[in-house]
Amino acid sequence: MPRPPFLRLDPDRQAAILSAAMKEFAEHGYRGASTNHIAATSGVSKGSLFYYFDGKDDLYLYCYDQSAKAFERELQQHRAEWSRDMLQRLRVMTETGLDILIRDPVIFALQTGFLAPEVAHLRERYMREHGQEAAGEFQYWFGDVERDRLRHDWATTVRLLMWTYVGIKMELAYTGPLPDDPVKFKEALMERLDLVINVLREALYID
Repeated sequence: MPRPPFLRLDPDRQAAILSAAMKEFAEHGYRGASTNHIAATSGVSKGSLFYYFDGKDDLYLYCYDQSAKAFERELQQHRAEWSRDMLQRLRVMTETGLDILIRDPVIFALQTGFLAPEVAHLRERYMREHGQEAAGEFQYWFGDVERDRLRHDWATTVRLLMWTYVGIKMELAYTGPLPDDPVKFKEALMERLDLVINVLREALYID
């Protein structure tokens, strides 16, 4: 995460550094990204870059965190429109999220790349620092859904939903870069999700 000097920079300078870093990590992954190129593209020296961030790890985590927050902000704009049926909400939430990711290949690459083996050590660190925050956000997404006829207690139900959602993200991670035909890709993924939702409906609800 950034050091205080970065937060004191002019917002335009912050944005230039963040944009250059996000693009570099999105195009080349964590290992392949060049901090020299990030510094040159953003118009700062490499020494200044590491005056603002405590190494490549912190810079990468900040880029991922900012991409996640941008994704969540846009997703939240649609929440009021969603069904209170939790499985229908899971479907629409996934479809809306895919639309956001398809429109922005940089966010797509950062979000899916975060599940790659090469950043496992950073993923563990991020979850230690933000795990409770992520769990709270998931409760936010599903906290107001209908709970009638649930077969299991709410905590178990939320866990199943979380595991399903993480599974969707894992499948996205294995796609690599955004496919050439994103519409066809989205349709295929939603078709697979519909099969899973049908199974979940039987497992989660009492007839």
